[in-house]
Amino acid sequence: MILGLAACQGRPRAVVSPEASTSTAVTDASLSSLAKLSHFSISGKLAFKQGERGGNARFHWEQQAGQYTLRLMNPFGGEEARLVYSAKQARLKFPQEDWVSGEDLKQVFEQHLGWVLPFERMAYWIKGMPVPGVPHQFSRTESGYRFIQSTWIIDCEDLVFYQGVWVPGRMLIRHREDDRRLKLVLNWL
Repeated sequence: MILGLAACQGRPRAVVSPEASTSTAVTDASLSSLAKLSHFSISGKLAFKQGERGGNARFHWEQQAGQYTLRLMNPFGGEEARLVYSAKQARLKFPQEDWVSGEDLKQVFEQHLGWVLPFERMAYWIKGMPVPGVPHQFSRTESGYRFIQSTWIIDCEDLVFYQGVWVPGRMLIRHREDDRRLKLVLNWL
């Protein structure tokens, strides 16, 4: 349905050199300042895999504090699905269909798209930060940094400077115990 979409090209506003991204861009202070980044927009492309299922899409992400809207689009920009998430409710809509709602975002997403990732954590992870209050391990990598939270590994690479903080230009989110994975190319608007 959403799958089989062509790659889109995104340009981050500012890209740092690999030396800067590993030595100065990622500090405890910069990670804590990501929490203040509460209103932003991102466009880009994603690819996912879960078992035999997989595909790719263009996307647009709009975040206002704790609520976000994720639009998945086909190669021509037509919306294929819209997900609206807040701490109290998840809603999913396909073209020419009614909204589907539920308290459990993973359940709503899996029932209607057939794959699931921890989207309730994405409001933090999309910024390149661990969910506050949840234990995590942090390490620097050659092109950015990695944190492990619960059973998920989040690689944040090609850091860009946006609204006064360093954010990922590319991400790989993968599960440690199975083959679920999500790759993102992020163009911060």
